[in-house]
Amino acid sequence: MGLTWLISALCAGIVLRRRRAGLWLIGAAAAGMFLWAWPPFEALFSATLERRFAATPFPAGDAPVIVVLSGNVFPPDPADPDALPGFGTYLRCSHAAWLRSHWKEVPILVTGGALRAGEATIVFADVMKRALIRDGVPADAIWTERESRSTYENALYSARILRERGVGRVVLVTEAFHMLRAVRSFRRQGIDVVPAPCGFRYLRFNAQLDSLLPSPSRMMLNEETLHEWLGLAWYAMTGKT
Repeated sequence: MGLTWLISALCAGIVLRRRRAGLWLIGAAAAGMFLWAWPPFEALFSATLERRFAATPFPAGDAPVIVVLSGNVFPPDPADPDALPGFGTYLRCSHAAWLRSHWKEVPILVTGGALRAGEATIVFADVMKRALIRDGVPADAIWTERESRSTYENALYSARILRERGVGRVVLVTEAFHMLRAVRSFRRQGIDVVPAPCGFRYLRFNAQLDSLLPSPSRMMLNEETLHEWLGLAWYAMTGKT
């Protein structure tokens, strides 16, 4: 997204390189690509979403259910016949299982719908349930929401399940950069939320030499942060939060 804009500006600058505007575009695009890959910038950009939430091991309030939002999933392949949780989904499920073990033994609701991958249909909630079971959570303590395909739908369909079970307040688990949109989406559905974020990105930054060099992985993280800010704006404009 952001990288696409920078590459487009660089290409336009190359086309117009014989003009002053072209040279300015080349310089601006090159500086932008450096920043987009620079770890200190990535940490600061992530912090614009993450710093509003406390990085503490336990939630700041009580609730009778933990809700975990889906992230990415790796589809099956010849070497791995089962779909596996992606890194973000793994972080979220692992944190929820840890909370249930160390904080309070309450049910966990996993929320995530289906994805078509080749001839297989992957239900994110099912992948998350298997991950929680591997982390020691009893199967009968896991509720599943298997229809949603977005953060808004995570909240919409989860709220229906929660209301059916008489639950109006939850501990919400997702990655810190995603928490703001998740909290607003659930509150929009009338669910009171106690945030329990995990995977704080800005806290991973350190000032060692290798953390001051540009890295392609930081570009991907910045793309996700930009996507999140655009998602927040879109949800606000369309009345989803």
